[in-house]
Amino acid sequence: MKRRHSVTVFLCLLGQFQFWGGRADCQLISTDAWTAVGSTGVVDESALSDYSADAVGLGYAAGSLSLSPIVVRYNVVSLETAILWNTMELGYVDRWPSASIVATLYQVSVGSGERVALCSSTSVDTRGPTTSRCVHARPDFRRYLYYVEVVISRNDATAQPRVMTLRDYFQVQVLGN
Repeated sequence: MKRRHSVTVFLCLLGQFQFWGGRADCQLISTDAWTAVGSTGVVDESALSDYSADAVGLGYAAGSLSLSPIVVRYNVVSLETAILWNTMELGYVDRWPSASIVATLYQVSVGSGERVALCSSTSVDTRGPTTSRCVHARPDFRRYLYYVEVVISRNDATAQPRVMTLRDYFQVQVLGN
């Protein structure tokens, strides 16, 4: 199974993928991914009295009047296919123009702690839950550490944005002729 997946990815990247004798659109999404639900992140101490989490989501506590941002961090761990990952996805609820959620994937140098932002994904006001994605360079877990920092902010205490999910995975799209 792993070999077939590797060959399909290789042929797709070369634009040589054939489907029933004709050229096909090629979209591959890896089945292996790093995932986290919003409630599993580590909240900065400055926001401990302002946030709430349920089984999945994390955001401002009901009744909180705080306008300070909530900063949450998620450690990214390596899986077998991590060297292929190139897409970070933020799942969220944000239907308020006065609120935003920004998720940034950071690469951290071992020892020095120097960090570099690889990509950021920002919420867009929508009526219901949705996702936002950004593309980044492939990770190198042999040389670096990785984490996602999510900043939930609002400038109106009635806004209730929530981070719901995070994923990092491999995705490639090649459009057919």
